[in-house]
Amino acid sequence: MDEVSVQFEEQDLILSCQNSCYGTFTLSWGEKVTPPLSVDSTASILEVEIAKLTGLYEKGLSSVRVTRKAYGYGHKWSITFNGIRGNLGELQVDGHFLYGGYPAISVEEVVSGSADIVPGSYTNEVQTVYTHKERGYTTPITGTFVLRFEDKDTSPIDVSASSEEMKMALESLQTIHTVNVEKREYGSGWNAWVITFTHLVEENIQGAGDIGILKVSSASISEPAVSKVTVFENVKGTRPMVYKIKHCSPGLTYFSRVVAFNALGYGVASSVAMANPRGQADPPPSVSASAAQDSGTSLHVDWTKVVNDGGNEVKGYKVEWFSSQNIPEIQKITTSATDGISEIQVVRTSADLNGITGFF
Repeated sequence: MDEVSVQFEEQDLILSCQNSCYGTFTLSWGEKVTPPLSVDSTASILEVEIAKLTGLYEKGLSSVRVTRKAYGYGHKWSITFNGIRGNLGELQVDGHFLYGGYPAISVEEVVSGSADIVPGSYTNEVQTVYTHKERGYTTPITGTFVLRFEDKDTSPIDVSASSEEMKMALESLQTIHTVNVEKREYGSGWNAWVITFTHLVEENIQGAGDIGILKVSSASISEPAVSKVTVFENVKGTRPMVYKIKHCSPGLTYFSRVVAFNALGYGVASSVAMANPRGQADPPPSVSASAAQDSGTSLHVDWTKVVNDGGNEVKGYKVEWFSSQNIPEIQKITTSATDGISEIQVVRTSADLNGITGFF
């Protein structure tokens, strides 16, 4: 059983060292990067810097809570995002300037945030597209790039495109209906576009759910060896009135029901629904073999794409061939009343009149 309700995102920033270490690290969340942070940074310092990454600090909103405790020769900062709801993208950490004691620094998601669920109150998918250069390079960026969503490419987008131009480029795709775009300018062609997906073409209701990430299909920009166009997923979207039950066993039947609750307690349960998870992909709908035109000893085997991938992306196809028609093997399994399996038998007696007596 699980209760669907608001859950703040929690992440741990872990610095481990085999002995004393020193230096600085930086954090990023999308296009924003903190100034260098000391290995001994206090919880209050990280609260401010991470709040600036989220964009809420300038609005005077308390968006982050941080605690710190010793972690060997390093520290572990536990971060709770209480100002942004939803399943957030992980903070990115750069420990290039950490020294001594074999330092290692990483970010781990402890609790996936959620903000579900009543109609009209759910989380939209938010992604940031931004231009930048590798560490140490600050020269201007010029040129264009192309974004891809669900195998559809936009027209070339200039690195200085306005929020309206980015919105038009995305909404021109057959797979996207509406988005909201906020542009952040950092000068010299260094820009970021924060994109909120509000409606996909195939949806009947508002909200884009947890969708795929935009991809950079191609880029024609200055100094391509050090200039980059990157996409970051800030918030994973959710669909209203939907919950995914994970780690089910394929082949087993599962039964589920939903109960609403409030401050006074739980209401009446819904009717029970049942389903069988499918962990394996369906076979290709059709397969054909034909003689190859370029060789007298070759055959061409063609097939169509799998329709149902079983909930997991198909990684490839395995092709088998035989010199005679294969015969499927059939096996029969018989169980008996051994330990762990209870055998039940029923004996019934009946009579046309009341008062049956005797024995058998």
